[in-house]
Amino acid sequence: MVASPCQNVLQQEAIQAIAYPTTFSDKATVQFTLQQAGNYTVNLYDMQGTLVKQLKAGTAMANEQVKVDVQGESLREGVYIARIVSDSASESLKLILKH
Repeated sequence: MVASPCQNVLQQEAIQAIAYPTTFSDKATVQFTLQQAGNYTVNLYDMQGTLVKQLKAGTAMANEQVKVDVQGESLREGVYIARIVSDSASESLKLILKH
């Protein structure tokens, strides 16, 4: 009989992301890392799903921390979704703009 140890395999999310502050008036920051190197885009959508603006697009190395600022002065007050899309995954974060 051969005993093999039981291993817990933790699957990491392809994108780890946070936004802060989630309620903002001037500026919020979207910060993320990709588990695999690749291309990404960060878009801002309103609650109707309409693209408001592309915040950033580029290429990141695996585990590289990327920060993107969301400027509130040119936006109307309301709820927005910052959507990060990479070659292998996507993540959405809610932001609330109050002037």
